[in-house]
Amino acid sequence: AFLKRNKPAWLLLSWILAYFLLVGGLHTKPIRYATPLLPTLVVLGSWACLTSVRLLKRYVSSPFVYALPIVLVLLPTLARGTAMVSIYGQEDSRIQAARWIQNHVPENSEVLGEHGGFPTAWMVPKDRYRFEDTDASYFIASKDWMLLRSQIGFLKKKLVAADWMVLIEENRMRQYLAVPDQYPIAQTLFQRLSTGDLGYDLVAQFKSTPEFWSWQIDETQTEPTVTAFDHPRVLIYRKNPNQITESQLDQWIARIETSENLPDRYILKGVTAFQQQHWQDARQAFQKALEVRPEFALAHILIGEIDRAHGDQAATQQAWEKATEIRGSITRHT
Repeated sequence: AFLKRNKPAWLLLSWILAYFLLVGGLHTKPIRYATPLLPTLVVLGSWACLTSVRLLKRYVSSPFVYALPIVLVLLPTLARGTAMVSIYGQEDSRIQAARWIQNHVPENSEVLGEHGGFPTAWMVPKDRYRFEDTDASYFIASKDWMLLRSQIGFLKKKLVAADWMVLIEENRMRQYLAVPDQYPIAQTLFQRLSTGDLGYDLVAQFKSTPEFWSWQIDETQTEPTVTAFDHPRVLIYRKNPNQITESQLDQWIARIETSENLPDRYILKGVTAFQQQHWQDARQAFQKALEVRPEFALAHILIGEIDRAHGDQAATQQAWEKATEIRGSITRHT
């Protein structure tokens, strides 16, 4: 009887279940993928409000019981919805940033910007500035295929040359800051940038904030795609002449090369032994790198090179398969 009385609700619930089975298994699930569920959730929310009122009427005779769903559901929903709509009455943060760059960044300056899903490259016209792409996706492609010191070196020449940097927080920065264990170099770079320890100072930022009267929505922990499409945070940095960026990065590289908790030390030791044909020492060093970082695919490749030097093609192929099993195919970036 319960199922018959609530048949429409169960039909709606079955749609949610079917959609979740399709989308829930995806590796990446941005919140925008939930948009097709919104009409269904609105209907179910209304149904839940009415059902709760009917249940309460059995125990409470006051007419104010009808105000309960309005107070608990309708008013907060309207407040948040109105706040989100308010961003479309504000000038887009990217337009504000582009105007600021035109007015404050001298012509012919070397400017680091971004491509990707939410680029800043268009804010830095090439007929006015010398644009260089940060190419921050490199850290994804080079993960566990390259030495950590090499990852720093990749961005070092860009940072040393650039006078300015223009980033959208949701494009790469937020993601790398959230996964220090997966991308330690990228996370540390962006962390140092945000704290001013990378040789750049934050001189301007632009963000359209959803607001309803004096109340503003706190979006510091919001999933990036909620803000990135229509009100991202644009950050503009200028190099601080009182800080020596190149020296700081060189010191960081030196610490990585000697750290017992990172693979670089053992890989470099193994390569030296390999060049001297001290095969056992080289193999032990590469295996030590894997003990420190088991997913470090480069160590497997180098072990395979030792086997190849001894003519053991089967072992070489096995080492390659172990590496690609961990990290997949090597991309052109690496």
